[in-house]
Amino acid sequence: MDLSHMSHRARRAFLKKLKRKRKRQELAKEIVEREIEELNRLQLSPSYQAQQAKELELAALEAKERERNEEIWQEREREAQRQWEENNRQKILLKQREEETQRKIKAEWESKQIESKKFIPESKPQDVHEQQSSDLPPWHLPPPPVPIPPVIEQVPHGAIVSTVMEKCSFFRKTGACRYGFLCSRLHQYPSRYDDIIESFNIADDQDVGGLDEPIDNSCLVLQILKMFTHYHLDLTKNTSSEDQDSGLEVDESQLLSDYHEFYHDVRMELESRWGKISVIRTCRNLANHLRGSVYVEFSRGPSAAWDAAEACNGRWFAGRKLTCTVVRLGGGWREAICGLYHRGKCPKGDLHCNFLHVFLNPGETSNDLQKTLWRHVGRLISPVDNNGHGDRGRPSTVKSHSNNSSLIHRHQHHRDRREVRRQSSTSISSHSRSSSPIGNHHSSRSKNNYKNSRLSEYHSHRKSKRNKHTSSGSRRSSLNRSPSMLSSSVHKKHKKHMKERSHKRIKGVK
Repeated sequence: MDLSHMSHRARRAFLKKLKRKRKRQELAKEIVEREIEELNRLQLSPSYQAQQAKELELAALEAKERERNEEIWQEREREAQRQWEENNRQKILLKQREEETQRKIKAEWESKQIESKKFIPESKPQDVHEQQSSDLPPWHLPPPPVPIPPVIEQVPHGAIVSTVMEKCSFFRKTGACRYGFLCSRLHQYPSRYDDIIESFNIADDQDVGGLDEPIDNSCLVLQILKMFTHYHLDLTKNTSSEDQDSGLEVDESQLLSDYHEFYHDVRMELESRWGKISVIRTCRNLANHLRGSVYVEFSRGPSAAWDAAEACNGRWFAGRKLTCTVVRLGGGWREAICGLYHRGKCPKGDLHCNFLHVFLNPGETSNDLQKTLWRHVGRLISPVDNNGHGDRGRPSTVKSHSNNSSLIHRHQHHRDRREVRRQSSTSISSHSRSSSPIGNHHSSRSKNNYKNSRLSEYHSHRKSKRNKHTSSGSRRSSLNRSPSMLSSSVHKKHKKHMKERSHKRIKGVK
């Protein structure tokens, strides 16, 4: 290589680089030579030769094992292939036999038809459909569908309809049944005009001498199926024994907070359209027929429930289509709600109990719920509710009557109602004996008078009860004051009176 054209510094650097390269090459040659010498030395040693022979023997054994496994797998594969082909051959033979049998049956049937001169050539369904459509005029339209009347009574599956049929007890109490349409007992749904008919015919059904008639606590409520949906309810329902820890991700407090938001939203929406709500309850059962169902009782009566069911049925809420019905709680809220659940004593739990396991509404306690069930109402009434303010107030200063006094008052009320019914039924029966139109007119008028008397009696009872609560509350509040509080109040009144007198004197002087 010509280095004359390079500078002194570049030439010296290039020569140093070549020198380092030669040193590296010499060092590599020495390393290779040492490795060759070491390998030769090892090959001469008997231990290394024995190890090499052992490794060769193991490799030969592994190769033989692989070949043997390969032969076994191929034999198994050939056997499976033969079995598959045999099964296919059997299926083909069976299919051919069935086709041959069908062909023989068809030939025999056709021969019989020909012999009896009633043979009709078989035509394909598609040809028949085309022929029927071609016969129609070009402007033909199908008739509109016939409207189906609403079903009032559900006939059980596979049951023989008779004059007397046992009613489903759980459907009568809760308006829902675990077996649905497959239940062997009768599910009787109410109609919109049941209450009107009963109010006019109630006098004819009463026994004049029956002082111990049972009290009817039934009520018509709006039922919205599976309206409240939550991950915790679905997770607890679908949790298996193998996955016990999947429910730990959801806290009970989170479930209750979500329900409180749902409660306020639903109550606000329903009250804005159909008036004040007396009771709203939501089920937290895990059974499919009760889970997430909402029961609503309106203060306006059953008419509001029917209007709400007709308006809300088919609407969408939280990505689900609502199914709304009106059901009758035959024994009232006391028989519909499970009284043992909030005590922690329900033996069947959320999944198997057929009674309502309800959420506690915002501001409500389990003691309040027990009081409402004892009084045959859906919620605890407070003075705040009587004035028309607030969602639900808890009685703090105004205390309820004792159990004995309220029980006596309720029995007295029902005794008065039975007396009015007996009097009205006597008057109606006396008028109904006459067959003239005038007699019929008097009978209808007496029924109207009976209905008006019932309404006036109900309003007077509510008014007296409200006044009694208010007066008792004021007396209790005055009696519960301490002597110091009484003396301070008297001193304030005296001071105010003296101030007014001084003002009057000053005005008289002027």
